[in-house]
Amino acid sequence: MRLDPAFDELVPKDAQLEKLADGFTFTEGPIWRPSGVLWFSDVVGNVVRQWSPDGKVTEILNPGGYDGKGNLPAGGYNGPNGMTADKDGAVLLCQHGYRRVVRISKDTKITTVVDKYEGKRLNSPNDVVYRSDGSFYFTDPPYGLPKGDDDPAKELKFNAVFRMANGKP
Repeated sequence: MRLDPAFDELVPKDAQLEKLADGFTFTEGPIWRPSGVLWFSDVVGNVVRQWSPDGKVTEILNPGGYDGKGNLPAGGYNGPNGMTADKDGAVLLCQHGYRRVVRISKDTKITTVVDKYEGKRLNSPNDVVYRSDGSFYFTDPPYGLPKGDDDPAKELKFNAVFRMANGKP
């Protein structure tokens, strides 16, 4: 079903849906890499995975969003989530459990980009996107906190969409 015929210019009417991989509980954040592979988040599995055209699925980052230290339950929504690539080929990754956005460099070095707003920890960054001016935007819902908005560890009194430009959210 198409609501707008203009969609046919992007996706042909006869396009076929193809399953690339399965066996995951909750996947998110797919991103194509310049080498022709697809990275995606296995949120509950707590792993960033890579699918390659030969059908192999490998681990890129494990743990991907939380190291298990602290009071978060295993198997919850505390793993990795949304991803986007920057102009240099590095990847920004939202990490629910760690409550931060990190940068994964080409050599897989991980650096925290943002984990606080006005001195308070973020809730659990979820999705992220770059804008052409170099700024990026990310959503920060409470999904990675066991009790959501009512979790005692929640420091911000709100859920938000943030913009980060010039190094400051």
